[in-house]
Amino acid sequence: MLLEQRPALEVFALSEDGAAVADDDFVVYPELGMVRLKSGVFRRGERNVYAGYRAGYEVIPGDVEQAAIQWTAALYQARGAAGGRDIKSERVGDYAVTYDGGEDEGEPAPAGARSLLEPYRIALARPVR
Repeated sequence: MLLEQRPALEVFALSEDGAAVADDDFVVYPELGMVRLKSGVFRRGERNVYAGYRAGYEVIPGDVEQAAIQWTAALYQARGAAGGRDIKSERVGDYAVTYDGGEDEGEPAPAGARSLLEPYRIALARPVR
């Protein structure tokens, strides 16, 4: 079974069809985010297996930290006088200004930051019905 997040730091509960699976009856592959029964396979079905687990990094990897620094620097440099937004309208008497754009517009990461983050991407395949 593939977990939604990785690396899996700890699987603290596992059940199939409501019955608990003992800790020594399964193996966890942390970096893959995978749980496998030591003998047999999980029964076919939808939402019949539950895994309670903790995932993520206890220490942020250096390349992820560097990507965050590069992205933050790019956003800071692009902000300009209007916070990175164009002026939509302006009035002089009792001064008023309206900017184009909104809050967070999902600014894409710079190429350097994207390449640093690429190894952490998880491609998920979902069944087509």
